[in-house]
Amino acid sequence: MGLSLWAWRAGALVMRGGDYKPLGALLTWGVLVVAFVLFWSLASMLIVGSRHKGPWGDLYNKLKTSRDQQMEAITRRR
Repeated sequence: MGLSLWAWRAGALVMRGGDYKPLGALLTWGVLVVAFVLFWSLASMLIVGSRHKGPWGDLYNKLKTSRDQQMEAITRRR
């Protein structure tokens, strides 16, 4: 939201007839946000995996249990 407001005030989103520059700016920000989320999740997975001590099966079971608990919490909210 803040990025869109800043881009609007900077003039990056001002659209004139036949001008597609604002679409490029919006697409670029969208790609950057998606890349940020992907790299953040990859980094968190690497940190969790590197800090784990013991067999990989234990890590898998721990992550599966955590995921199941989170899914159950989400379905209870609805």
